[in-house]
Amino acid sequence: MRYRLHVITPVHVGNGTRLGRMDYVRRGDRLFVIDLQKLAALPGIDPEELSDLMYASEFNIGEFLQRNKVNPASVAAYTLDCRCNPQGDLLASIKDGNRLAYIPGSSIKGALRTAILWERIKNSRDKRDAISAVRSVLETSDSRRKRAQAAKPLERLLLGKDPNHDHLRALRVSDSDPIPLGSLEIVNVELLSLAGDTLRMKMALSMEAIKPSTETGVTIDLNEFLFDNASKLGMKVDDLRELEKVTRSYLRDYVRSEVEFFSKYSYPVPNRTYDYSATDRTLDFYNKILTLTEKRGGMVLRIGWGGGWHGMTVARLFPDLLDAMRREFRLGRPNVPEFPKTRRLAALEEDRLPMGWVWLKPA
Repeated sequence: MRYRLHVITPVHVGNGTRLGRMDYVRRGDRLFVIDLQKLAALPGIDPEELSDLMYASEFNIGEFLQRNKVNPASVAAYTLDCRCNPQGDLLASIKDGNRLAYIPGSSIKGALRTAILWERIKNSRDKRDAISAVRSVLETSDSRRKRAQAAKPLERLLLGKDPNHDHLRALRVSDSDPIPLGSLEIVNVELLSLAGDTLRMKMALSMEAIKPSTETGVTIDLNEFLFDNASKLGMKVDDLRELEKVTRSYLRDYVRSEVEFFSKYSYPVPNRTYDYSATDRTLDFYNKILTLTEKRGGMVLRIGWGGGWHGMTVARLFPDLLDAMRREFRLGRPNVPEFPKTRRLAALEEDRLPMGWVWLKPA
């Protein structure tokens, strides 16, 4: 089935690359990612001198271009909208061979997998097996293996005993259609941490992100052979037909916890020129997306970078074991009751909004 994927807040799925001081130049509201091979090939540019200069601690590619009267546009690999002041290195987005952005199907499927696992634990008639699976990890002596394999016992219990019997094998999610670079921009994301009853910015990161209101296409369907033979393969796939219902239920639980957090703690934005607080705007945002699928159908998911521990795990379903998890996995500071106490918000003019929210609606 084809879906239209509508970006609600900036989405960043990284390719593992950081763009540093020798990689980009900002001019006005445009950022130019420099192709060093193009630059080195220009008449009057000595490649060896350029190579030597690049390793100097004071080297600045923008000053080098100005000194040599080179227009950044003439040596750019690509350019992006940039209405913020980038904070150091930039996290680059994943792109295909034609330098077009896309959202990997694995990112979407990962969000669906979390929602399905959450619902299976939540609606289980007897949670004792799930609790035992979590305890088995906590009692493992190998701390490195414990952290890396933390979710495996739960997944084996509720999503299939091994990859060949994984209940989600029948669910296929394509990569999104290519997204033109004009739909990307540079975004500053503020990393917030609690100090008493107030959120304070610890640092900011800059990254390439897909702009809000961008739309692309994605295909989500079922492997009919696996679906039809699910019982023979030991696969429970009944809720794959009800993804909208499952994701809507998970969304309600997730948003409820975030509304509780931002209702409890304030975030006074430095140098703001308006009275409407950042936390008020964040609360408004969560209340709006909560009603989106209820009124218009489809699925609202959080994908890519920015969800953090809170958005990627099902640990909140085991409140009695949370303190033990924190001790074993060294999560947060001791004697700090709130966990996680950090949040990441994209700085969009006067708004401060969580990253990675998308809406999938049938095409």
